Amino acid sequence: MARCSVVGEVCRLPLVLISLVFIQIISSALSADGVFGICTLRAQVQQVNCSARQLTNVPEFNESSEAFHNLDLSSNMITLQSVPTWKGAGGLKILNLAKNSISTLQPGFLAVLHELESLYLDNNQLTDLESSVFQTNKALTVLSFVNNSISRLGDVTFAYLPALMEVRLSENLLETLP
Repeated sequence: MARCSVVGEVCRLPLVLISLVFIQIISSALSADGVFGICTLRAQVQQVNCSARQLTNVPEFNESSEAFHNLDLSSNMITLQSVPTWKGAGGLKILNLAKNSISTLQPGFLAVLHELESLYLDNNQLTDLESSVFQTNKALTVLSFVNNSISRLGDVTFAYLPALMEVRLSENLLETLP
């Protein structure tokens, strides 16, 4: 099968292979504070899979990667101790951060992801959700926080989300909802 790197290379594939193409985003296109890894871009469904790559930070992508809409960062060691820049990921609609080591969400951690529709933070170590965390993410329709240790929600945590249709909070420590 032909392999193409996303960095500055044009790849022409026979039409028969298009549905099978997996383009490797090589380390020159993907870095996270000096940690290099390989993610898989599945072009046909505009998905980047960085699952189980032992990442500790959200990677930065080059500007040409803006075309992907689904980013899977699950099963890593990401903590979100600092706010990611989300460089090259501005068009994200689905973000999977499940099965990481995230204990807190800082206000504005998703500020530049205005098109984000679904966020999965299942199986982390979250303890509370502050009111201003999702303030700029008006397109969010699905939020999933299954199996964390959330015991508190801010009074208006979801008030800024007019499109929100589903919030998954099972297997947490919540006794009441605001």
